Amino acid sequence: MSEWELDDYRHPIEALDDAPREIIRSEEQLRSRLHTLKDDGEQGVFILSSPENECLQIGIGPTFGFLHWKNIAMGYGGSAMASREDATEEEYFLFEGITKEIDPEELLPVDDVIEAAVYFFANGNLSTKFSWEIWNPNTKKWEVRQEKAE
Repeated sequence: MSEWELDDYRHPIEALDDAPREIIRSEEQLRSRLHTLKDDGEQGVFILSSPENECLQIGIGPTFGFLHWKNIAMGYGGSAMASREDATEEEYFLFEGITKEIDPEELLPVDDVIEAAVYFFANGNLSTKFSWEIWNPNTKKWEVRQEKAE
């Protein structure tokens, strides 16, 4: 893959290539698309894939969302963690037609989730606005990369 792709995984699919797909060419296009998905009212999971074989699983709801990152080639990933608990209970997001439960410590304000996805697209790196819990395959332990002021 030589382009950025945003796949919609809210509804059941037969194969990975069956998910509705949009090629992403600019920060403005991605930001606009994610805001449209937020405004449509159906909480769901979308996957932003990079040409470098990394992906960001983006949960979009009207109030909260989540971010899960994966390095596909290396087989490890992690999750953005809320620095404060804005959410008091779990939220549910449609993923291939099934509800995916996300705990409050992973729920982030949806507008911050959108901006972090745009940051990932623009910079090829994870946003430093959040702490990230990332699997270290060498130590076989979860490690926390602390947030930094942006």
